[in-house]
Amino acid sequence: MREKVVRGMRSPWSWVAIAVLALIALVGVTTLVGGSENQAETTALAFFKAGWVDGDPKRARGLLDGKEEPDIPLDRRTDETRRMKPDNSPVLLANEELGDTMWGIYIHRPRVGDGLAVTVAKDGDKWRVVKYRYNMASRYEILKQTKPQLEWKEVQP
Repeated sequence: MREKVVRGMRSPWSWVAIAVLALIALVGVTTLVGGSENQAETTALAFFKAGWVDGDPKRARGLLDGKEEPDIPLDRRTDETRRMKPDNSPVLLANEELGDTMWGIYIHRPRVGDGLAVTVAKDGDKWRVVKYRYNMASRYEILKQTKPQLEWKEVQP
């Protein structure tokens, strides 16, 4: 019995390899196209989640550049977060470019009524939090009035 060889047919494994390569290419293009704004936002949100949602000082400290003293000590903030009921509700986020490698990211928690202003800067190939200011009484309304050009979007931390 003679087997027919059909040209153009591929084994199932070759289709898996093609799919994996396509996925890798898509992730690579998305990373390159997703500019500084997205990476800066991701860093600021990770810092916010670590300190204000999860109460994880080690993870939050790992995102700091370590050069500036914050207005509220991070350990005190994470201790307070761990004592409170965690709030992982969606937040409003806006950003503004402050320079070639620096962004201001504003985070507002509507449900809680507080906010966080985070300045992130590119340090080599990583983004680091260089400054943050926690607002017990959110400055969200003030920012909306003084910086009407900011576009606020709802995100999940």
